[in-house]
Formats: sequence, C-alpha cells, structure tokens
Amino acid sequence: MVCLRCGRELPGEGAFCQDCLVDMERCPVKPGTPVLIPKRDPATVVKRTAKRRPLSLEEQVRVLRRRCRILAALMILFLATTLALVYPAWKHFASPQLRPGQNYSSFTTPAATTTPTAAESTAAK
Repeated sequence: MVCLRCGRELPGEGAFCQDCLVDMERCPVKPGTPVLIPKRDPATVVKRTAKRRPLSLEEQVRVLRRRCRILAALMILFLATTLALVYPAWKHFASPQLRPGQNYSSFTTPAATTTPTAAESTAAK
C-alpha cells in the first residue's frame, strides 16, 4: 500500500503513513467532512516496478519447447504458402504453349514424340 497523502510505501495496513497521521492530528477534521487530497509530488512518489521471479529449469524448457513449436508451425505455413504460390506458376511455364497461328492438330506435346512402349508396339502389329 501507499500513503494516500504523500505517496510513500507503507509497511503494513493503513491509508496514511505515520508522518502524515501526526500532521493530520494537529489539524483535526470532523468526521464526514469532504477532504481534498492534494496531488502527489512526482519527486516523492516511488515508482513500483514488477519484479519477475526467475524461471525454474522445467519452466524454461516448457517455454523453449513452446517457442520451437510456434517456429515450426510458422515454417510449415511459410512453405505451404510458397508452394501454393509457386506451383501454379511453375506448372504454367513448364507446359508447352500454343504459339499464335498454331492450332491443336498441329500442336505436339513432348509425350506424343516419345517412342512407343512395348505393349503399344505389339498391339500395332
């Protein structure tokens, strides 16, 4: 807790520190009277920082495993996205294209120019 009047850190329960309580006893106020608490001086306000406790070895291993799983998932996602984008382009440019003035009857594919297989040559005889 901090003192509501000066902003110092309090060791135990309470709203005001001992110094502020002594000052307030000198100028008593009737109960129920609204009191305006002055703004704190930034120089006297003690900033509290959150202290992180050191992780145990088991917790460190758990954190590193989680990071490795996330990294592996991101790598798989990257590879899948790259494959999804590159494969159609590769397929488009790897296939033979019709040139202007060609028709389908004069267009030959590389598979049609290969030598016939043994089964096809016996069937032709």
